[in-house]
Amino acid sequence: MQPATALIVHPALTDARAGLARARSSLASALEAWDELRTGRLPAVAHRFAATLGDLTLALLEVELRCARARRTLEACRAARARGVAPDRAAIEADLDARLAQFTAQVEQARAQQLHDATVRLVETPAAEARELRTMYRALVKRLHPDVCGGAVDPRWHLVTLAYESLDLDALRALADEVSATPPPEPLAVGAGFDARLAALRVETARLERRRDAVRARIATTCTTPPYSLRELLEDPSWVQAERDALCARIDAQRALAEAFEAEAASHWEKEEPADDRPRTN
Repeated sequence: MQPATALIVHPALTDARAGLARARSSLASALEAWDELRTGRLPAVAHRFAATLGDLTLALLEVELRCARARRTLEACRAARARGVAPDRAAIEADLDARLAQFTAQVEQARAQQLHDATVRLVETPAAEARELRTMYRALVKRLHPDVCGGAVDPRWHLVTLAYESLDLDALRALADEVSATPPPEPLAVGAGFDARLAALRVETARLERRRDAVRARIATTCTTPPYSLRELLEDPSWVQAERDALCARIDAQRALAEAFEAEAASHWEKEEPADDRPRTN
């Protein structure tokens, strides 16, 4: 009986598989960092912002909308009077509803966000459990996350996200044990030859690297955008008070402008339609 010969793998395939493993691991790390930011640190900062500055930020946005509407109403009234006709209030209001729809939607969204952030329940997880949660989650991201799997959605991924966001360590452990029992699949190659297999590995590696870079860019953008970019300042009572004072001053200035615009517009509504001085014929 002939002894079994060892299977020799081409060095290029070995390198390609190692590169794929590194790309998959780095994407998993980026996705883990994003989810930790999205589900942990960001809600905590948003809650702090809502409790310290959110009410005044929302009030400023609301009075800015009021001021914009009052200014445009006045401009429409003046334009109508310049043409020698009475302002059509219903038409002006309808036109403003359309023109300011996006601004109005932004205010409504801000109201809902303020309510959500102010009432969100923050849960503290013991350090040891938090570390194990992250370890289990990262291992599952490498195998089941749609971005890692090329867009294919494994039905178990939904269970992973539910367990992670609800801090269910036992469920994550069970899922990790189930997934680790099977090796990860190799990217499918078009054809069975060496070149096709090598090309498939390289294409998948490049895709994972692009996705990793996109996730890292999203993290960078979030970290430099309020409220998260204000996380350290929000812990400084003197800075918070100064910001509240500045917001109050801006709110008062916008309210005064809105009231002035509204008062002048009201005078246009009250005026009678200009008399027609053209000569009449019998």
